[in-house]
Amino acid sequence: MVISATAAGALFILLSAGMASAEMDKGDAELVLRTAEAKKPAAFPHARHQAIVPCAECHHGKNDDGTQKPFVEGQKIGECASCHNKQDMPNAQLNSFKNAAHANCKECHKELAKAGKAAGPTKCSGCHISQ
Repeated sequence: MVISATAAGALFILLSAGMASAEMDKGDAELVLRTAEAKKPAAFPHARHQAIVPCAECHHGKNDDGTQKPFVEGQKIGECASCHNKQDMPNAQLNSFKNAAHANCKECHKELAKAGKAAGPTKCSGCHISQ
């Protein structure tokens, strides 16, 4: 079988893209979320969430004007508190990593429970671990 140079090039690009996406770092399977002011860190089963929730449900960036920029595949994930802090975030409900995580995580878990689906914890002890 003979493959044209154009077809071979296209095949190489497709295979390379497939390998790049397969090798993309998706982060640790289990995370411990903590901030400097946190009393107790939170255990976070990252891989379990990745299996059912698109990355863009939690991750995003910031535009030059300070507005939220949607997540794009391959985007570098920064520290949440670099934006979710009292200096950079005027919205008091989102101006700390704790507030943003509670708003996003607990609300999602509550919505799943209302829909009769398996849901994560909404009480403190469900996520926060003793040290």
